[in-house]
Amino acid sequence: MWFRSLLDWFPMAQGVRRAGKCRSAADRRRQTRRLLLEGLEDRVVLTFAEPTIYPVGQGTHSLAAADFTGDGILDLATKTVVTGSSIYQLAVLAGNGDGSFQPAQLSPSAGESLLAGDVDGDGKADLITTTVNSYENSLNVLISNGNGTFQPAQPVSLPPATPPNYTGEPLAQSIASAAVGDLNADGLLDLVVTGTTEHTIGSGYYGGYYDQTVKSTFVNVLLGTGAGTFDHAATNFVGDNVLGLLSSTHFYGPDVCDFDGDGNLDLLTSTSLNFGGYVPVYYSTLSAHLGNGDGTFQSARITSTYPGNHFVQQAVADFNQDGKTDVLIGGEAYGTRTVALGTANGTFTPMDPFNVGSYWTDSEVGDVNGDGRPDLVFVDGSYDDRAAVLLGNGDGTFEPPITYNFGSLSYASTALADFDGDGRADLAAVDWNAGVVVHMNTGDWSPPPPELRITDASLAEGNSSTTNMTFTVTLTHAATGPVTVQYATANGTATSGSDYQAASGTLVIPAGQTTGKITVPVIGDRLPEPNESFFVNLSGATGAIIADGQAEGTMVDNEPRISISDVTKAEGRRNKKTLFTFTVTLSAAYDQPVTMSFQTVNGAATTSNNDYVAKSGTLTFAPGETTKSITIEVNGDDMREANETFYLDLFGNSGNSSFAKNRGVGTILNDD
Repeated sequence: MWFRSLLDWFPMAQGVRRAGKCRSAADRRRQTRRLLLEGLEDRVVLTFAEPTIYPVGQGTHSLAAADFTGDGILDLATKTVVTGSSIYQLAVLAGNGDGSFQPAQLSPSAGESLLAGDVDGDGKADLITTTVNSYENSLNVLISNGNGTFQPAQPVSLPPATPPNYTGEPLAQSIASAAVGDLNADGLLDLVVTGTTEHTIGSGYYGGYYDQTVKSTFVNVLLGTGAGTFDHAATNFVGDNVLGLLSSTHFYGPDVCDFDGDGNLDLLTSTSLNFGGYVPVYYSTLSAHLGNGDGTFQSARITSTYPGNHFVQQAVADFNQDGKTDVLIGGEAYGTRTVALGTANGTFTPMDPFNVGSYWTDSEVGDVNGDGRPDLVFVDGSYDDRAAVLLGNGDGTFEPPITYNFGSLSYASTALADFDGDGRADLAAVDWNAGVVVHMNTGDWSPPPPELRITDASLAEGNSSTTNMTFTVTLTHAATGPVTVQYATANGTATSGSDYQAASGTLVIPAGQTTGKITVPVIGDRLPEPNESFFVNLSGATGAIIADGQAEGTMVDNEPRISISDVTKAEGRRNKKTLFTFTVTLSAAYDQPVTMSFQTVNGAATTSNNDYVAKSGTLTFAPGETTKSITIEVNGDDMREANETFYLDLFGNSGNSSFAKNRGVGTILNDD
């Protein structure tokens, strides 16, 4: 079944249509909640030109890009305030085809949000406007005169609707949102409008409230006549929200696109049910109403996504290029988005969430780098005045964000379209005070080269021959071609030739990979010595930027260190001997015998006073042993005296060891 979305009506918008962009709700609710999550590593690239500002007056908001003059060139339409009043007017900037625009053409306005579409089939885009606030609720059609002005607004009304289980007279519908598309494939644009009704149920105390207001949501299908008017075709119930209870339901959409790939336009809405309480519990769904190609729709195909989380449908496009439209949703996990892939049966399969950073309030879809794949642009006009561009891979995944700073501008509404016909989408926006702002696409969307880093390494040096110490070189992201870098060792406290073997050469990290290895042979010995180190230096990288080009290699000496303990004991009674046992330890087991000599040394305690029995000798650790003991006899007496000490010294150790502590202190406590 042949069909056309709005962008198919304008040949000059082919660059955007290639990205699979469908028409979203006219008054798409922008997320304004400040998102919080860990910050991403921003890649700042000047891929949009400096802004060109077109003054249109104060209070500028809402933006639509379309060919309003019928010359095949995209124009821009926005809302502004008549100077010295609070009256809004339309401002149309006719495009010149090179990305520049003529001064604004002003005409009377009706409505706040702008949705463009050629509703009378004359080749010039018209405007559908909606106003949804506490003062006004309206839907209007403004037919283009072809010169940047419009005919007086033609109001479009919705018929009364009857909610399920409601027995009273049909209720008036308040307009909520709108989308446009050729629903019955007759070559004329149709409207999909969501409307709401309200009625009160019962009375009595419940949850802190008395009267309960039920707000019901409906989807209305209005078929275009080709004369700028519409005939009501159907009103379909979507769901209820009982106001005042602990639970509430929020409805989003509609979006009009071919979600199941059968050639017929379908409708997409979403709901988020909040069960309330001190810790809100959400249950969100996507509902696809598959089109029959004649302006009628099947019952909703519902996909439950992220139970326990709140999300908003933000944009639609064929992100994985399989002929079925997908949906981008933003969830309760602040700073993340998820692509839910459309399937042939009208349901959706959510992919893994991906991080886009925080605080984004606008989202747009378009082919930014001209590769035929849909990309994402997120705009923060509320806090940090910046944009994030995520280039699409064509499979539903995206490259890391590339950020662009706006400076002092603060954007309230954005549009992504190819204003100069070069196949790459440009960015237009409105600033409340400055007017219409256009950032032309410079076309320089090559990803920045990866950053290259080398990590430190350490290794026990061994006792003989050589052992390889391995250094890991990493890239922040894979490159499209091979990355090469030169490396060479340099002495530190370790010396090449005796402690390690010098190494140099070229490391190659193949395309698509992110790590490489460099090995340096470390020469083993049996010399007890401090830990020693050398360096590996990187230079002359191609295809990458060296962010950390030096690594330290630490050679950990593995010869054993010898230590002896201290001993403190009471001396005992006269004619009694007390044994002082000193423990000698090796820091690690060794594969050779370790020997040393020992002897006692007088302190305050002396052998001449018969305080202890002198002792000397040789101590040997067999391979694998780590603990030995030496026992000294201390003689007791009945004399009242101060505590006394003597020493047990270790010396003359074998050359395969060293002393960490070679004197043990024996403290004789007087117990008389």
